[in-house]
Amino acid sequence: MLSDSDYRAVEDFLYREARLADEARYADWLALWTDDGVYWVPATTAPGVDPDRHLSHIYDNRARLDTRVKLLQTGQ
Repeated sequence: MLSDSDYRAVEDFLYREARLADEARYADWLALWTDDGVYWVPATTAPGVDPDRHLSHIYDNRARLDTRVKLLQTGQ
């Protein structure tokens, strides 16, 4: 279980991440990601889903995130 301070730190990070994306500050948003980071949005809320076996809205590695940001910045 997380301590109250750890919970607040995670919550603050998530709000910051969302704010950067909402404000189209994509370079700053991308800087939050490590090289081995994965951005995953499963298409279900079922527990135990596996992105290699279940449909996902988004399942991007860092290279794909770089590509997405470049496309967003060019307007393409």
